[in-house]
Amino acid sequence: MFKLLHKQSHSKYDVVHRVFEDRESMLVKACRGKQPHIALYLLEHGADPNYCGAGGDYGALFGPLGNAIVDNHPLLVEKLIDAGAEVEHVHVLLAVEEKRVEVVRVLINRGSEKINLKRALSRAKKVDCDEVVKVLVRRIKDGPESDEGSSEEEGERHARWHHIRDHFLGT
Repeated sequence: MFKLLHKQSHSKYDVVHRVFEDRESMLVKACRGKQPHIALYLLEHGADPNYCGAGGDYGALFGPLGNAIVDNHPLLVEKLIDAGAEVEHVHVLLAVEEKRVEVVRVLINRGSEKINLKRALSRAKKVDCDEVVKVLVRRIKDGPESDEGSSEEEGERHARWHHIRDHFLGT
């Protein structure tokens, strides 16, 4: 997909910002098309992580972040958030419904204050996903940094953040 579009375009800008006839961006198609390497390339070159295209009222679900959640790509979800993707509560509910444990972890650790953790926990119990329930209970009980040690990568990122914070605060 990417090679074909790159040949048809005159510049990287054309590829990154291309909008198709259905009003979807290249980034939406890459996230839905299980092509995270293309999505990462597009993000690195300025693609808008919040452009949802023709999604209407449900645009957030069908935009880049929603598609990365459904396709279970925690790293891509993280990169979309880093690039400025707006995390809505509906994204957490989608990840819970799809039983995407690592994606839920990324969303609640890196997401916004718009996330209602108790409502997400209620949904996780309804869909009978014990792992997601554990992640949400730990976060509700212990606060935002409670789930950081769940993976080696998260632990390293957490340690780097504390080092930088301590350095700048002089503690």
